[in-house]
Amino acid sequence: MSDKYISDILELQDLEKINYGQQLKEDSGNYSAYVNERVNQIVDESFNRKRASFQKAMVDMGRYMDMEHNAANFKTRSADVKRLQDVIESNNNTLKNASIQDINNSKRQFEINEYYYYNKLETLFFLQLFFISTLSMAVLIYLQRIGVLGTNVAGLLILILLGIVVMTGVYRYYYTKRTRDTRLWHRRKFEDPEPSPKGPPVKCDAGGNIVVDTDAILPAGSLGCAMTVKDMAKAKFDEIYGKVGKSITDYQTRSSMPQGGSTSGFDLSKCMGRTSA
Repeated sequence: MSDKYISDILELQDLEKINYGQQLKEDSGNYSAYVNERVNQIVDESFNRKRASFQKAMVDMGRYMDMEHNAANFKTRSADVKRLQDVIESNNNTLKNASIQDINNSKRQFEINEYYYYNKLETLFFLQLFFISTLSMAVLIYLQRIGVLGTNVAGLLILILLGIVVMTGVYRYYYTKRTRDTRLWHRRKFEDPEPSPKGPPVKCDAGGNIVVDTDAILPAGSLGCAMTVKDMAKAKFDEIYGKVGKSITDYQTRSSMPQGGSTSGFDLSKCMGRTSA
């Protein structure tokens, strides 16, 4: 039943539209007013739609411009922060280098003061030794003149004192100039060890194999001696192998037991130039 009512309503609407259209055609004034109203309505809808689209695009454009401005401002602030950090890092590095330089200067100045102090102390020791020796020699000369000491004894003692002073001065001079380190007073400097001689460069043949120079590795004549020993061993082996083969052949043909043979080796001392015991 509901479908029948719906179809009837649709037919009535169609009939009403047809009747309204005929009335508009009969009355030209109402038709013109209707047309103008519809045109104005379409124009207003189009205008409103375009204005809404324009407003939306303008708002979006404003947002995009704000985002671009914010990004530009963020970039500017980041560059300022980076420059500030670079300045702080540069100042810190300057302070660090100055501190390291001051530490090195202080350490070196301490080494110089220590070297100067001990050098003066050792010089003072030598001068004291020289003064004591001179005073002792003066006492010896006085005793020799008053007859307490003989001339030979006094001369010997004076010579010993002079030798001690001269040897001490010479030792101090050469030890300071040649043995003592020029930077630290309590450090000795040692001569650099002589570098070990380098061997001959490695040589390779066309196949990429290493060529070994036996003359450079083994003593002179060792290779010839080795070849002589090889030839002697080969000859002895051939001799023993022939005897064993003959014994086996005799056993197979005549059923005779093989005879024992001497397998004494050759004397290597002849090759090496030594006599065997």
